[in-house]
Amino acid sequence: AIGELAVLPLVVLVTIMAQPRLCYAMSVDGLLPQIFTEMDSSGNLREGTRIAGIVMVTIATLVPFSYLDDLISSGILLAFTMTDVSVILVRQASPTDVSCYPLKNKVVAFNILSFVTGLLLRSFYSHDATARWVQILTIFSCVGTLFIGYKIQTHCNWSRNQQSIGLFLTPFVPVLPLIGCFVNLYLIAQLELSGLLAIIGYVGLFVGFYFYHVQRRANNRSETERMLSMH
Repeated sequence: AIGELAVLPLVVLVTIMAQPRLCYAMSVDGLLPQIFTEMDSSGNLREGTRIAGIVMVTIATLVPFSYLDDLISSGILLAFTMTDVSVILVRQASPTDVSCYPLKNKVVAFNILSFVTGLLLRSFYSHDATARWVQILTIFSCVGTLFIGYKIQTHCNWSRNQQSIGLFLTPFVPVLPLIGCFVNLYLIAQLELSGLLAIIGYVGLFVGFYFYHVQRRANNRSETERMLSMH
């Protein structure tokens, strides 16, 4: 509790400081209104900072801290998981054998099984007399997670390229990132039901919005190309 009180305000402060620039980048990409790109004569994002501050203060005032705590913690863990996944996808290559599943499919399956394993282990340790079927599912889930991790380690070779020569490379890849993914998703699975529903709804909402935006831009590009071809 003491560590949480000491660290959480720093996390919130860093988030508030970076939020206007994040909104600026999303606005440049077309995900947010153009008002977030407006700068004053000194180059400061005055309007974006004001809007982001009002939204954050409103959320902090109206949403209970327990919900914010779970949402912030799970969001940070998801960000760490995405970083671990990115390291694996950059450093490893998909199997050349067409009969094997691609690397990205194996990584997705590993993350799903890691989350399911976390839920099952939580149920396994929370009852004195756990149901037999929960014990069996927990064992199968653990074995499946280890099996897919083994497949990623043995069937997905190191992707070598000239740009990586002389640079620092993360050691113990993909073992270390896979352990990081499992630990992060296991911790997320320990949240209360309200916290799990909040993070799933939050991620689902913005993933859906992102794909809607991508599809809209693709349609606009196709329409522009069609009009240019007519001339």
